[in-house]
Amino acid sequence: MDSATPRIKVLLVDDHALFRQGIRSLLERSGEYEIVGEYPDGQTALAHLESVHPDILLVDISMPGLNGLELTKRLVTKGFASPILVLTAYDDSAYIREVMASGARGYLLKQSAAEDLHHAIRKVLRGEVYLGPGVAEKVMKTTPSKRGSSAAKNRAEITPREREVLIEVARGLSNKEIAARLEISIKTVEVHKSNFMSKLEVQSRAEVFRFAMERGWL
Repeated sequence: MDSATPRIKVLLVDDHALFRQGIRSLLERSGEYEIVGEYPDGQTALAHLESVHPDILLVDISMPGLNGLELTKRLVTKGFASPILVLTAYDDSAYIREVMASGARGYLLKQSAAEDLHHAIRKVLRGEVYLGPGVAEKVMKTTPSKRGSSAAKNRAEITPREREVLIEVARGLSNKEIAARLEISIKTVEVHKSNFMSKLEVQSRAEVFRFAMERGWL
């Protein structure tokens, strides 16, 4: 990269320190990028955005407190100009649709190759939409048959936060422990729990655990 060419300013938002360090090392090694900040959750990122002026945000979905989807929605509502590229391990089509509908410009799975990340950043910065390898196919899949059960139909309607609560319920955490882990109120945990159990038509923790195992979420 020409030394006279300004480097692309990147902001990382992910609750896994090792992953942030890996992405920082990968991008800085190319000489094209400058990491202007890295934060473990959306709320912390929001508090610093005005001072770091990133060209692009690389954001995870599942984080304690303000998750990636909620962060994206807030930034888009505020008219924040920098594009958001979601980096996540979740490849569920419902997540992809919801994230892209919230205003994110790209969706890339964490297991993707390094070159995919470079390509995604360039494309998003050009104002284009980027869906990583395997992601577009999931979005384009045919809608399930109407003859399916209502539970199967409603699985696509589980929100990212409901999924986070569901996973912690499946792991055996109490409402109080889940509230502390996700940095939300116990009442909010109860609401999300009630919502996803109703959507999935499950009645017990054992059924929640079985559902999470079948989906590969644990």
